[in-house]
Amino acid sequence: MREALSLDCIKNNSKFRQKREKPKCPNTRNYVEYADMDNKRVKFVPVSCKQWHCPVCGPRRLRELRSRARKAFTNILKHVEVKGFRKKYAIKMLTLTWPGRDRRNPSSSLIPRPEYCGEDTIEDAHREIKRNWNRLRTALKGKLGWFDQLWVVEPQQDGYPHLHVLLVGKNVVPKSILPEIRRLWCDKYGMGNVDLKPTRYFNDVNHAVNYITKYLTKAPSRLPKGLRLFGASKYILEKTWRPDPNRFQLISRGFFSTGASGNVSHIEPIWSFKSEIEIDLQQKAKKLGDWFLEQARKYRQPKLWLSWDEG
Repeated sequence: MREALSLDCIKNNSKFRQKREKPKCPNTRNYVEYADMDNKRVKFVPVSCKQWHCPVCGPRRLRELRSRARKAFTNILKHVEVKGFRKKYAIKMLTLTWPGRDRRNPSSSLIPRPEYCGEDTIEDAHREIKRNWNRLRTALKGKLGWFDQLWVVEPQQDGYPHLHVLLVGKNVVPKSILPEIRRLWCDKYGMGNVDLKPTRYFNDVNHAVNYITKYLTKAPSRLPKGLRLFGASKYILEKTWRPDPNRFQLISRGFFSTGASGNVSHIEPIWSFKSEIEIDLQQKAKKLGDWFLEQARKYRQPKLWLSWDEG
């Protein structure tokens, strides 16, 4: 009769499992953690390069960035209410391009391009496209209302950038947003083309975040150092997402409930969007208050105010 195998004989038992070693960065550098001059002991700690083109650090940073963006946008979409539309219509991806050969320098290009006849270097292009995106974002929020965004730079083979922006919010649902973006980006700022992908390209917010962040690991390794390749709205990329106090108001701090089985479950805090009118009034009041303070500091005199008795 066949004897039953004990757990110690099974290869998959935890006793025989080998710990899976984490992949190490091939470009690690040794840095001094502490130095004891009396005992003459110095400890060196390997630190990863944290470059996007690194086969180890790139995917690791990408996973962390995607996790933070998914949590933030998922929590924001819970509170989005668009009358007559589904919530998926509140997600759109905007592509903004840099102009053609007239704004590209042949000596700065990463690949030989003799047809280029511009003077803008790669650093100038990255700086200019981000500055114009900030202008466009401010103009759209002033006309359409508040929305959240995550932008990623896609460097082309020659090093010049394209900008991909993930727009999330109820104010990006109308179709009239595209003509306004083209008018500002192409006509007023003198930039390249504009493309706005609707929601049918994405299944959910996780798919949209994965799609836009894939360009980070495709960046050429010969790019100039110090270029920022991504950015987002406030409170989006924090480790633990917390609502923006200027746009959310706390309804309930949450509580602990005990069910029939005796298990304790925690109900998370409940937040709600503030109305657009309330946000607008708060911003106008802040600007007006800052203006009054500036005027008071500018024209302040020692005996400007007199009491009724002195008058």
